[in-house]
Amino acid sequence: DITFEDFHYQLQIWDTAGQENYRSIGGSYYKNSDCCILVFDKTVHKSFEEIEVWRRNFIERSNLKEEEQFPFVLIGNKNDLKDRVEVSEEEIVSKCTINKYIYYDVSAKVDEDKFDMLVMEIVKQILRREKSVRRQLINEDFKLRLEKNKSKKNESCCN
Repeated sequence: DITFEDFHYQLQIWDTAGQENYRSIGGSYYKNSDCCILVFDKTVHKSFEEIEVWRRNFIERSNLKEEEQFPFVLIGNKNDLKDRVEVSEEEIVSKCTINKYIYYDVSAKVDEDKFDMLVMEIVKQILRREKSVRRQLINEDFKLRLEKNKSKKNESCCN
């Protein structure tokens, strides 16, 4: 439970640990999600390569309609093991640019306090998206009402 801008939110974070057996049940967890956090191990390049598989799986199983506006967060873990890093900064920047990921570089071992900051940043992204979607729905409703009014004005009383 967190409070942000005088609103209370309950967050549920489902960690599948990248295990294959969770791919089949992921859909039930993914539905109605407000954000998708994709985490990779910077010391294992294969975990970075699998990010797109997990993303596609999430999109398919969540029936995501607005992929471009949906907040995906990419987290590179184990930045404390600099001598063992297998994923280059260039690869990370490229993936984030192509997919519009919000990126955080962390160490679960060292950066315990950073998790709270990450959660707040993710909540902000979700709220920005909700405001944008709400604004779009209001604009669409306004356009529909305008169209209805135009058609009523064009009707004549004595056809």
